[in-house]
Amino acid sequence: MAKKAWAQAFKRVMHEARMRFDADAVSVPADQRQHRARFGVYYFSEPQKDTTP
Repeated sequence: MAKKAWAQAFKRVMHEARMRFDADAVSVPADQRQHRARFGVYYFSEPQKDTTP
């Protein structure tokens, strides 16, 4: 489930980032395009401990 949610979010974020990147490529001088972004989702899984008496 987490992988599916990440894939959907990544697709949406990358689409928005690509549109902004392309717009900046034609309207912002190259020396002013020095920013980066990193997108990630982290999840952790381990077996659930049995706490029943």
